[in-house]
Amino acid sequence: MLGTSRVLWAIAIANAALYALLLPLWEGFDEPFHYGYVQFLADHGAFPDARFTPLSREIADSLLLAPASESVKRNLPRVTTYSEFFSKDRQEQMQMRDALDRVNPSLRSSPSDILNYEAHQAPLAYLMLAPVDRVVRNIAIRIRVLLLRFLAAGAGAALLLSGMKRLGKELGMSDGFADAGCFCVLCCQMTWATMGHVANDWLSVPLSIWVLYWTLRYWRRRSAVDAVWLASVTAAGLLAKSYFLAIFLFAGIVVLVVRRWRNAVLFFVMAGLAAFPWYWRNLSLYGVLTSTQEARSGISARELATTALRMDWLLAPGRAARSALWTGNNTFMTYSKFTLNLLLAAIALGFIGWLVSAGNRSAKWIVAGFSTTYVVALAYATAVSYLFTRGAALEPSPWYSEVLMGPILCCCFLGFSGMGRWGRYVAMGTAGLFSFVLIATYLFKLIPYYGGVEAKATFGNLGDLYFRHLGILSSNLSLTSCGPVWAIVLLTVFLVFLCPFYVVRLARLL
Repeated sequence: MLGTSRVLWAIAIANAALYALLLPLWEGFDEPFHYGYVQFLADHGAFPDARFTPLSREIADSLLLAPASESVKRNLPRVTTYSEFFSKDRQEQMQMRDALDRVNPSLRSSPSDILNYEAHQAPLAYLMLAPVDRVVRNIAIRIRVLLLRFLAAGAGAALLLSGMKRLGKELGMSDGFADAGCFCVLCCQMTWATMGHVANDWLSVPLSIWVLYWTLRYWRRRSAVDAVWLASVTAAGLLAKSYFLAIFLFAGIVVLVVRRWRNAVLFFVMAGLAAFPWYWRNLSLYGVLTSTQEARSGISARELATTALRMDWLLAPGRAARSALWTGNNTFMTYSKFTLNLLLAAIALGFIGWLVSAGNRSAKWIVAGFSTTYVVALAYATAVSYLFTRGAALEPSPWYSEVLMGPILCCCFLGFSGMGRWGRYVAMGTAGLFSFVLIATYLFKLIPYYGGVEAKATFGNLGDLYFRHLGILSSNLSLTSCGPVWAIVLLTVFLVFLCPFYVVRLARLL
C-alpha cells in the first residue's frame, strides 16, 4: 500500500503544480481581489476594509495586460478577453506580455480606482501567504502570484489528501476503497479550480474535511483531547471562510448532544474566543456577520423569504452538482452533460448504498447532519445571490460546493465496498471515469483554450493539434499561462500516464 500512497501524493502535487502553472494570471475565481488582500496585509500590516480599500495600481495595470475570460470581462469591462487577445497580431501580443512582466512593483503602494470587494473575507489564509508576498515583493507580479499559487495549492493538496485519508479510516473504509475516493477527489477539475489560485479556499475546503473527521472522532471517543482538536480546527475554519459559521453550528450541536458538559464548554470557549474578535469586527464595520457584498447590500429577511418562495428550486440541484464537478475555471465553458450526469449517478448510487447499509448509524447521522446543515447554508447563499443579481445567479457559487465533495465521495466508495462484486466494478468504473475527465480537461479543454485554439478539440483532431500545430499552441501558451510551457508539458504528460496507471493499480487492489 505504500507504493499506492506515494502515487496518490504524486498525483496531488502534480495537479497542484500544473494548475498553478497553466492558469493564466487572474484566471482564478476573483483572484486579483484575493491577491489584493494578501498584498494589503503584506504592505500595511493591517486588515483591509471592504468599504474603502482599493486594489493597488500594480494589480489594476496588470488587469489591462493579462488576457481573461468573458466572465471576468463582465465583472471588469477593462480587461482583454482571450478571443480579443488572440485576434491581435503577434507583435502586439508579445508587447502585452512583456509589458505585463515590466509592471513596476513599486506601484503596489499606490491605490487604484477599483474597490476590493473581497476585503471582507476572514483573514487566516491570507495571513499565511502575506509574509511570502512581502519577501518577493520586488519581483514581477506574474512570478509573485505563481509562487503564492504553488504555496497555496501545495499546502491545500497536502491538507486535503491527509484529511481524506483520516476521514476514510474513521468511517471504517478499507485501504483500496479509501484510496479510490481520494483519487477521485484529486481528479475532480473543480478541486483544483477552487484551490489552485490565490484565494482562501485552499485552506477552507480541506479544513472542512478535518472538522468532519474530528467530529466523528469526538463522538466515538468523547475525550477532552478530541474536543480541543475539534475546537482548534473549527476556529481555524471560522478564520478562513465565513461559511464555517454553518459548520460551527453543526459541530456545536454534536458536542451538545454528547452531553459532556466540560468538553462542550471547552469547545465553545476555544472556538468562540478565537473567532469572536473577527466576527465582532464585521458586525461593527458592516452590520452583518458574513460581510459579503451581497449581505452588505441591505437585503432584508422579508425580501429574502419572498425571493426563496418564488425561486425554481428544482433546477438548482442538478446544475449545482454538475458545476461542483466541472466549470472550466473562470471560463465556465461546457463539458459533456452526459459524462457529468454519469458521474453524479455513480456517486449517488454509492452514497445511497452507504446510507441504507447496516453500518455505523452514528457516523451516518453525523455525515448526514453535516451535509444537510451545509446544504441549507448553500440554499441561503443561493437565495441571497439570486436577489442580489436580480435572477442571474440560479445556483450557489461552485467553489462553495467543494466542501461536500470529499465527504460525499468517501461515503460513496464506502457504499461501493458493501455491494460485493458489482460494487467493486462500479468503483473501478467511477475512478476510471474521473481519470478520463481529468485527462480530457487538460488535453481537450484547458490547454487548447488557453493556447488560442478556437476549433473544438476532439479525438479525431487531437493528433493534428498536438503534432502539426504544437509550435503554435506552445507559443500561444507562453503568452497566456503563468508558468513556462516546458513545465506544463512535462506535468501534463506525467499525469496522462500516471492516472490510468493508478486506475489499474486500484483495480488490482479492489
